[in-house]
Amino acid sequence: MLTIKEVSKIMCISPYTLRFYDKEGLFPFVKRNERNIRIFTENDLEWVYVVQCLRETGLPIAKIRQYIIMCIEGDQTIPKRLKLLESQRESILLQLSETKEMLDMVDYKITSYRNRINNKTDRIFNPFEKKLAKNKENNTNE
Repeated sequence: MLTIKEVSKIMCISPYTLRFYDKEGLFPFVKRNERNIRIFTENDLEWVYVVQCLRETGLPIAKIRQYIIMCIEGDQTIPKRLKLLESQRESILLQLSETKEMLDMVDYKITSYRNRINNKTDRIFNPFEKKLAKNKENNTNE
């Protein structure tokens, strides 16, 4: 049996956040002891991790609660759970793509500055050119 403080350390999530998630109904499985202290089992840690991952991907608490309720309801909700997770996956892929674009720009600037320091005049690919062309194409098609 684990207390919030122990779960907090193991999962690298604040006790405040764990309490908040519990109050929001995201941990319906958590029991309380005779002193009304929340007690987590080792198995509960996976649920904590699932909630933590979904939240960090930007899924709203209401949708996470909906997902957990569907899990409790049983296998007949698997198609709905699958749809929710697939939708969230698409959001994550979009975030990754946008982050990759930002990384490309930072890498470009780093290479550009290194080249200037080393007196290199080689032309390197500027990711902004690709983004600009893409934006122009999107505006033309509208």
